[in-house]
Amino acid sequence: MNPNEVLGLLIYANELDGRHAPNEAKVLSWSEVLNSGAPGITLDFAKEQVTRHYGLSDQMLSPSVLVTAWKQYQRSLADARIARGAGTEAHCGRGGCSCTHSDECFKGWIDHDGGTAPCPICRPSLADAIYAMPEPGLRNQHDYATLRNRMWGDNDER
Repeated sequence: MNPNEVLGLLIYANELDGRHAPNEAKVLSWSEVLNSGAPGITLDFAKEQVTRHYGLSDQMLSPSVLVTAWKQYQRSLADARIARGAGTEAHCGRGGCSCTHSDECFKGWIDHDGGTAPCPICRPSLADAIYAMPEPGLRNQHDYATLRNRMWGDNDER
């Protein structure tokens, strides 16, 4: 979600629960959490979850509620696709992966004009490590050693 969508979401949540005071710092922090924890989350989905949350509870909403709901939603979509037999050929093979394995993601890899990159949903630690590195051609031996020896998350996605 872009910052304008997050701001709109926070304004909406503030109307339901006056404890949300939308400001620049909150928009930035919520954007970072949502984009890293729930890549691809849509504003419509988030608003629906905010509405559902405040329909059931008077506890203050946190971004973790949206991240958890998005992951459950993505997992149920993936399970439904696998149950139908669709997407099994393109699946990355990781148990419990919540990626849709459709469109651009094939077996955990995304092709684009600049080459191929790891899917941030199927291979999050590898994607984080590669995106933290300099561009190809500017990398040194230290960068490659850091990539080979990374200990971020579960290291089974090499």
